[in-house]
Amino acid sequence: MTGVERGRASEPVERQGPYDVLVSYAAGDAEAAALLAGQLYKADLDAFLVCWVEPGLIPLLETERALAEVRLAVLLFGRGTMADERVRDEYAVLLHRKHQGGLRFVPGLVTDDPLPPFAAIHQPVDLTRPGSPRYDRDVDSLVRVVRALRRTDGA
Repeated sequence: MTGVERGRASEPVERQGPYDVLVSYAAGDAEAAALLAGQLYKADLDAFLVCWVEPGLIPLLETERALAEVRLAVLLFGRGTMADERVRDEYAVLLHRKHQGGLRFVPGLVTDDPLPPFAAIHQPVDLTRPGSPRYDRDVDSLVRVVRALRRTDGA
């Protein structure tokens, strides 16, 4: 699987959303995003990645729907994150939803660069070293949180 292929590309399309997790990322972090989303999928969670929007759908509208509906969002922070206009917009929406309630915002570290101030006040997940015990623990932690959110929703 390359960095941007969908983990279930060979399976038939069942549905597009609702999503358990939104993974927001800049273009330079697409491989890290696909790896994380693939791990979440293996844990039976539905992750939204803009590069996974199915044919015939509009990526911007699907992103907007996912931003409005998810209960947990991971924004990957790498070297180019804050320079990416689309990601800056998603960051603003995520912070707004978080402060309105109903969204857990999780910074995902993909480099050792410092987080911006509003992201730095949240407990991050360390995704800098895929395959390491720390990476696996942090992904497992995300899975547990999402499953707990599902239970509170009655799903």
